[in-house]
Amino acid sequence: ITGTCLGQRNTIEEELSRPLAPGFECFSVDPDTLETALAHYSESIERMIRVCREIGAIPVFLTQPLLYMDDPRWRGISGDLALGTSGCGYSAAAIWLVQDAFNRELLRVCREQGEACFDLASVIPHHRRYFYDMCHFTEAGSRLIGEAVAEFMLSRGLVSGGTSTGA
Repeated sequence: ITGTCLGQRNTIEEELSRPLAPGFECFSVDPDTLETALAHYSESIERMIRVCREIGAIPVFLTQPLLYMDDPRWRGISGDLALGTSGCGYSAAAIWLVQDAFNRELLRVCREQGEACFDLASVIPHHRRYFYDMCHFTEAGSRLIGEAVAEFMLSRGLVSGGTSTGA
């Protein structure tokens, strides 16, 4: 599993095992652990799809955006606070690479199952204007998400057009 930035490819394992500063002890990453987690995640998504089909509901899935991304700036910033840990040395970029693996898995399962999945993570810029922390949105971020999701759902015929009641 890899992330790409400016033509450079970094594996999640490389990012999670790289210290941010001399003296940091970092957790090693077992690729099998991530693969196992992704397999359980896929099973959960498939189970949700089955339940929705059984009750006649139409599921709509969204990938998860994060403030972080895989670039030199975020590779040098600790993501520990977001994880509630300290001293492990996970970079913010490493956290994004793991989230991106789950996002890609969600897109894959939905594509295979023929269900709607909006790649919201590819639409929301990795910028503080849209996030007040690593994964929660500011008012501007919420507005951007609402507009993007509405456009997606309208374009897929998942909802019918109507009049806006926004302020």
